[in-house]
Amino acid sequence: MTQEYKVEIKDNDGDMLEIREMKKEDNCRNEIEQAENNNTNEKRTYKTIFKDIISPKNDNMCYDAKNLDSKKKKKKKKKSKNDNENENKTGMDEKFITYKIPKYLRKRNIKCPFIYKQVFYGKYGIVNYDLQGSNKETLVITFHGLNGTNLTFLEIQKILIRYKFQVLNFDLYGHGLSACPKYSHKNKTYGIDFFLSQTEELLTHLNLLDRNFYLIGFSMGCIIATSFAKKYINQVKKIILISPVGALEKKPFLVKLLKLFPYIINISSFFMLPYLISKRNFKKKKNTNDMDSEDEASYYMYNRIMWQAFVKKNITHSILGCINNLKMWSSHETFKEVGLHHIPVLILCGDKDNICSLHVLKNTSKLFANSHLIIFKNASHLVLVDKSKEINSCVLIFFLSSNTTNLKSCQHMFPGDNIET
Repeated sequence: MTQEYKVEIKDNDGDMLEIREMKKEDNCRNEIEQAENNNTNEKRTYKTIFKDIISPKNDNMCYDAKNLDSKKKKKKKKKSKNDNENENKTGMDEKFITYKIPKYLRKRNIKCPFIYKQVFYGKYGIVNYDLQGSNKETLVITFHGLNGTNLTFLEIQKILIRYKFQVLNFDLYGHGLSACPKYSHKNKTYGIDFFLSQTEELLTHLNLLDRNFYLIGFSMGCIIATSFAKKYINQVKKIILISPVGALEKKPFLVKLLKLFPYIINISSFFMLPYLISKRNFKKKKNTNDMDSEDEASYYMYNRIMWQAFVKKNITHSILGCINNLKMWSSHETFKEVGLHHIPVLILCGDKDNICSLHVLKNTSKLFANSHLIIFKNASHLVLVDKSKEINSCVLIFFLSSNTTNLKSCQHMFPGDNIET
């Protein structure tokens, strides 16, 4: 009798090479065992998906006719249990997208730098999200920055759920493990409506669209957060903006060029990727065990860029699409409109920010009627990393305070609140 099997073929690092379908006659057990004994290295790299792929040692023994039926029944019961388990596993696996890493990248030790949490399929593809906590009244929604992921707010999420908040982190389209559609100037992909639609789809899927919201945005995510607040102004109770863009002053020439010729984005991978993966931009180490912290960060970025560019692809579409379609230099009116409703807005930033100058940050704060600006010393645009403990404390104190707090009268209420603004 012919039986069919699937065999996973993996290399010594455990990376998947291929899946083969194999057929085996009942009387070929000895040949397979001889082949395995002749090559122990191959035996290490061939792993089975099913427990019954290698028959028992007594597979070639003769059975009594009386015992044969009873043994078959036992095997059927075991197989039915195994089949149910395998169906559940394959059902879970089908929810995720498996990105195949080419062999030449595996030789460079390129691996996926991100982790799937929970997923659902929206209009433009898979959305990777992480919903934690059980608060039934107010939902905290976070919006990461350009080329960021839901992991940006992982520490904040862990702290808030200890204090009974429910927190939703998710990868925006074109980022992390969410889908990365090609840029379309006609459909305004990677614009405000594009990301608001994604957020609404996710909240609808989770039955959370009728909640009250606390919002946290970082950098580019601040534009999406305030635009969401503008649309759901009666449900948004507090906003935290970290290193916000949206009121930047000088628009670079290349950004102006994208506005004039947006179709450059569709061919951007041909001339941008060689620069992104240039060896000059990364310190490459042969032995990862010998890396210091600076080398590790550089290696991580190299791995991340290579994976996004050559495995997931369309990275330049998402980056340039966001720069072209999100109003990083002209969101003043959105900020003003949200500010008129006296929603408490806490703005956190660093005094060494090379993207948002202190002048820009102070002007941004003035656009909100009920806002408070905290500038941390010796912190860059990545103030979330530079001053993580202080930021986490500020977020918790702010969210535990009243929704009607007048921030103008709350001087020195937060950690690091010691610089005159």
